[in-house]
Amino acid sequence: MNPSTLFVLAALLLPGTLAGNSDPAVLVHGLAAFPGNWMYKHTLEKAGLTTYAVSVGKFSSNWDRACEAYAQVRGTVVDYGVCHSRKFNHSRFGRDYTGKGMFPQWDADHKVHLFGHSMGGPTITTLQRILREGSGCEEDTSELFLGGHNWITSITAFSGVLSGTTIVDLITKAELMQLVKNLIVTAAGLLDNTVIDDLYDIQLDQWGLERESGESFSSFWDRVEASPFVKDENKDIASYDLSIEGVRSANAEGPLAYNDTYYFSFATERTSPERDCFFLSCGNWYEKADLGMIILLKPFANWIGKDTSHTKAEEQKNDGLVNWINQICPIVEESSRSECHEYDGSSWPMGRWIYQDVNYLDHLQITTLDPLLDTLRYQYSAKKIFADHAQRIMALPSTSTP
Repeated sequence: MNPSTLFVLAALLLPGTLAGNSDPAVLVHGLAAFPGNWMYKHTLEKAGLTTYAVSVGKFSSNWDRACEAYAQVRGTVVDYGVCHSRKFNHSRFGRDYTGKGMFPQWDADHKVHLFGHSMGGPTITTLQRILREGSGCEEDTSELFLGGHNWITSITAFSGVLSGTTIVDLITKAELMQLVKNLIVTAAGLLDNTVIDDLYDIQLDQWGLERESGESFSSFWDRVEASPFVKDENKDIASYDLSIEGVRSANAEGPLAYNDTYYFSFATERTSPERDCFFLSCGNWYEKADLGMIILLKPFANWIGKDTSHTKAEEQKNDGLVNWINQICPIVEESSRSECHEYDGSSWPMGRWIYQDVNYLDHLQITTLDPLLDTLRYQYSAKKIFADHAQRIMALPSTSTP
């Protein structure tokens, strides 16, 4: 019997133990993405899980993105914090979502599940850390920064950059920005204007970077590249917060897991071991992109797979953008990996990171619709992953007040 079915049966047969969980899920996208990237949102909703997809800064730091997600869910003005804004020299306040909250009753009696894809992974762990630990700034008055808030039932990462990715350390910030620019320009030739307008809204208002009416993309991007936001010394930016140093230094600011929260990670990979041989001489093993990987990701997969500064197989194995080993759970030091536990098909205890190895999907396939795969090879589809996890979540004990 399917393990997810067992969860549901347990919820029905043991109502005193598992009353069923009806908390909504908040979905947080990754770098350069937008809410529409959650293409299996409808699968979660069809399973009975209420979902809200927020739109946060496309290139902002995890801290800023967490503040934006909070404001959209609660329905408040985005407050980045007094001390944080002063430290990085940007505006304290952002967009006003007053009266537009997706789930304004969010509190200890009305909890949520947090889903994060890619950079959305460390963004949601940052959000929980701020809610629980506070900002550490006595001048902050927003409820977000006061600490002591146990408002999250579970956290789930899909291809999450939970412990950093070496691809960020292999390219410069300027190269990363140029890559993103090329991706958007390419998308402009493939997608409709509505989607492109959404892509252009990179949500850097706090840095004074808003696209003006009628402004061309090239002109706007020139202003972005000339701003303090992309200067090498700025660490309040996605490129730093995705690096090994950036993610792990943030992980050190609080517990890697709280005892009253469920944690799950889907760690994707789509590379295989390869070795080049010439006559009787063979070189070192490395990881090479599989044929089934999205072609856009293959150069990056091979780059990570041949990184000579990280030669362990589990470090080189990747999904096209993130090392597999850095997706399974957040760590501060390598010894922290002992707290990562592989999913056994049924048990999902509180207070520890449980991961599932997804060795048949890459970094983008985990959230991208594939009708052919969904139909003909459902067992290996992202749709099944989302459908099963929705059941898994709804079978958790109820933690909120009706």
